[in-house]
Amino acid sequence: MEVHVRGVEGLEYVLAAGQRVADLALSRRRLYYILLRARGDGVVLGLYGSLADEAGVVGIYRRITGGRPAYVEHDTYYLAVALPGARKLESLAPKALELERCSKGVVGFTLLGETGFLELFADSDPLQCLLEVFNARPGGRLSLSPSVLAETAQLYASPSWRLYKYNPATAEAAAYRGSYWVKASIEVTDGYVTGVWLSGVFYAAPPMEPFSILETIRGTRFDELVLSNAELAVDYRVELWGVTRDDFKNVLRSLHEKAGEKYFTVPD
Repeated sequence: MEVHVRGVEGLEYVLAAGQRVADLALSRRRLYYILLRARGDGVVLGLYGSLADEAGVVGIYRRITGGRPAYVEHDTYYLAVALPGARKLESLAPKALELERCSKGVVGFTLLGETGFLELFADSDPLQCLLEVFNARPGGRLSLSPSVLAETAQLYASPSWRLYKYNPATAEAAAYRGSYWVKASIEVTDGYVTGVWLSGVFYAAPPMEPFSILETIRGTRFDELVLSNAELAVDYRVELWGVTRDDFKNVLRSLHEKAGEKYFTVPD
C-alpha cells in the first residue's frame, strides 16, 4: 500500500515519512511504501558515516539502514519500503540490491524485528523498479498529514543525528571485504576507554547493534574479558551483511592488540 503525504518539505520530514512507513508495516503486517522528492540539499550517508565540507562544517544525516553514501540534492527521489516477514538480511539483500541496480540509485536496508526496511535515493523515479523487483501492483493509498511527522522530523534534524564524526583516536582498526568495510577506533585515557567510533559500508540488523556493542567497551579497561564479552555479543546479538561477524571481531581484536593492556596499567 502506498503512503501519501501532502506538502512535505525538508529532508528531515522526508526521512520521518520513511520511518512512518516502517511503523505502519510493523503494526499492520503488510507492505507499505512511500515515494517522495527530497526537497532539500544535504548528505545522507551509510551506517555511522560523516562528512565535512572545506570549511569543516558537518552537514550529514546518520542513517540506520547502512550502505554506501548517498548525496542528496534538490528534488532527489526518496523511496522507503517496509515489508513484514523478513527474518534474515541475506534474504532481504538480493531484493534490495536488485532495486539499487534497477533504479541506479543508492539503497540501504535493515531489519526492524521481522520487518524489512529499505531506503533508496535516486535521480529518476524508481516506482517501476519497485513494482518489478517486488512483483507488486499499485493499489491502495493511505494519506497522512504532515503534522504527524513533526516530532520524528525534529529528531532527524537534531545534532544527535547530524553531527556524528568519526575520530581515529588512540587506536584504529579496519576490515575490508570487496567494496564493503568496517572501521572502528577507541580513545584511551588513564587506562580506560573514553571514546569509541564506528564507520564503514555494510548493513546490520538490529541496525544500531554494531555501535551498541562497541559502546560496551567504553568506560572499561579493555582487557581479555571485555574483549571476549564483546566477541560473544557479535556472535549472538547482530547480523551483518557485506562484512561478516568474523570481520567485526577481527577489528575488535586488533583494537585490543593496538591499545590493549599496555594502556591499562597506570603508573604509580
